[in-house]
Amino acid sequence: MLPIPKRLTTFNYMLFRILFSIYIFTLAALVPILGSLAFVGTSSKDTNSSFTKDIYTFKFDFRNVSFSRFIGPNKYFWNITNHLTLEESGLSQIYTFGLRSYCKGDVVDGVYIQTYCSGTQKLGDSTIDELNPYTIFYQDLQNAENSPLNENRTYELEFPLRARYFGNGYYRRSLKVSAYGILVGIVLSGAALVLFAIPMFYWKWRFFYIYAYVLSIGSLAVLLAGGGVATKLWADAKDAFRIGSGIYRIRGNWGNGTFWKLLWLAISIQVTLLFTILIIMCCANPDSYDVAQNEKNEKKHSNGDKKANKRAKRNNHSFNNEKSSWLFSKKNQSVQKSNNLIQYDV
Repeated sequence: MLPIPKRLTTFNYMLFRILFSIYIFTLAALVPILGSLAFVGTSSKDTNSSFTKDIYTFKFDFRNVSFSRFIGPNKYFWNITNHLTLEESGLSQIYTFGLRSYCKGDVVDGVYIQTYCSGTQKLGDSTIDELNPYTIFYQDLQNAENSPLNENRTYELEFPLRARYFGNGYYRRSLKVSAYGILVGIVLSGAALVLFAIPMFYWKWRFFYIYAYVLSIGSLAVLLAGGGVATKLWADAKDAFRIGSGIYRIRGNWGNGTFWKLLWLAISIQVTLLFTILIIMCCANPDSYDVAQNEKNEKKHSNGDKKANKRAKRNNHSFNNEKSSWLFSKKNQSVQKSNNLIQYDV
């Protein structure tokens, strides 16, 4: 049992209720806000946004790429790739990928400047390849003007062995589960937020906390599923490029990790919210929840006793008046009888 006293004053009870509602509402509001920032930030089409350009799941850095390793078959393109520059190839220096979009740009005077963002891409099978890094890099190489690569036979791109799944079903499925899981989790947490807000204004409807709690559990489940799959997908890619960075000299990492911080902070707050409500529902003294009602009942009984006492006093007063009237009439009768006797004597 938590050390909550069995008897609280009405003021203390109201204060506890207000503080508890504000605390729960604040935690519930942070989950969809942080989740939305993470989700929308990876779907932005604004190349000038200083905020969204730092929100992505993975970053590729080609500034030190070894084209002799990256372009294959190596023996047919050795003479070209050995002297090929990044500007000639058509590739950008930096590529960042989100759940439903990607951006690219160059570093100028130490500052990353985005030159293109795809915006939100559909997650159907027909367009999912637009979020495939392999396909995007290959298209940029093919679209380069006056590139010596395009004057020769067809070439392939070589990735670290453990990161070659970008074009297969595993990547597609993982990307869909991640995007849909996080999106559904945000929607459920927003619905729970509305239900958490109702008891703040109508305390008699505090049973809405139960519905909100159920929605929060569902939100946490799908957020964990989507976030877990996304983390596994891009953690494998980061490890692969860390191992192969010495060969291909392509850096692949999470950058500043803003997306992952927002996502897992939202999940952590959701866990804290559910744990807090569970503690209060299961461990708090139930007598403390009906303090106001008990005091109201006691006040009602007290008022009833007062009314009964007043009625008793009124009854006693009426009885005393009647008794006084009776005594007064008896006295008058005695006086009249005495007067009659006096007159008779005379």
